[in-house]
Amino acid sequence: MVNWKYKLNLKEDWQKAERKEITAKELADIIVDKIINSNFYCDAKEKYNHQDYELEDIIDELKGMGADDSFDDFDVIWDQFYDWADENKVWVVII
Repeated sequence: MVNWKYKLNLKEDWQKAERKEITAKELADIIVDKIINSNFYCDAKEKYNHQDYELEDIIDELKGMGADDSFDDFDVIWDQFYDWADENKVWVVII
């Protein structure tokens, strides 16, 4: 069993996206805000001397989503983040 060090709760936001109450771009923006205000982001920056390039690339991709981008576009970036989170013991709550 994994001993999660951090938790990122996206349940409410994820449900809004599933109900199509928010767009893929809006979900991406919410996730970016929650990431950069999280303990794991601060700790990752400290661990990697102020920048975790993999996480920063993911954040940049999320920030770069446009209003016309679909949830399929979002899913490509999401898979990268989810893998990063798993490797860094961040429990991502979506359901």
